[in-house]
Amino acid sequence: MTGEAGPLQGSKMLYVFVYVSDLAASRAFYETKLGLTVIEEDDEAVKFDAGEIIIALNRASDWGVPVSSTQDDTSIFVFHVDDIDAMRSALETRGVEFSGPTVRYDIGATATFYDPDGHCFGLYEASRMALMWPSAERIRGILGHPTHDGDPVSTRGMKPIDPAARGLGTRKMIYLFLFVKDVAHARHFYADLLGLPIVEAAPDGTVVKYDAGGVMLATHLVACEEGARATLDDLDRPRTIAPVFSASDVEAVFETLLSRNVRFLTKPTRSAIGTVAKFEDPSGHLFYVYEPSAAALEWPSGRKIEAIVNQPA
Repeated sequence: MTGEAGPLQGSKMLYVFVYVSDLAASRAFYETKLGLTVIEEDDEAVKFDAGEIIIALNRASDWGVPVSSTQDDTSIFVFHVDDIDAMRSALETRGVEFSGPTVRYDIGATATFYDPDGHCFGLYEASRMALMWPSAERIRGILGHPTHDGDPVSTRGMKPIDPAARGLGTRKMIYLFLFVKDVAHARHFYADLLGLPIVEAAPDGTVVKYDAGGVMLATHLVACEEGARATLDDLDRPRTIAPVFSASDVEAVFETLLSRNVRFLTKPTRSAIGTVAKFEDPSGHLFYVYEPSAAALEWPSGRKIEAIVNQPA
């Protein structure tokens, strides 16, 4: 490394691809039970609005991705809520089964559940202590709320939202947590090689949060605390999600990261939707970099991409 900026510095996470075994069943879960809004659909994929990011369901068999019958705790999709009890009750009424009781501790309150293929989702209501951290400032930015020192990260000054009305369709995804094998290797990869800015890091380094545009990407050391669900062995299983980062020049990103020994699984590939390349981190998490074509930007998902890219940091 020579101190140059990483090629994804300033890039935004546009999508999280979620590979599913039954597209119709997964669509019903995300749309009917979670209440997420469909942006775009075809025979092979369904794209949902998750705030400042798109969750795209892809049929796993079309991509040769094996989907396990067990729960996958190597990643967590985290949605911000103002009132976790109200949102949990609303989702339970809609048919969502939570994996355990709501947990309340220093950082706030959390509750988790799984989609039909075992992808883990969490609700998060921040504590007053957590509201003083740098990550709370980033959450306020993602939610589009002004700064109010010590105030809740909430819809202050906005019309109250009934969680039963639209479920998570009223909320934004604020974190994508990825569990990693080695914190030093992960930090070097994300901060030094990719160039993602660090928003906040735990003193012991077990959790590091990176600015990924409309969400934060957070790495968490696997199996480092009592009650942790993910294990080292889980990280040896095939991954069934893949975050997608924006790039103005995928070829240039590819060449730079390849020179830094990032492991690419595909070379840049050009098609009607644009140019993409696929790589992985040291723990086996999959990623894409994506340069949309002019035609793709005319689609509903393309207009959403432009809104994400143009959203002020």
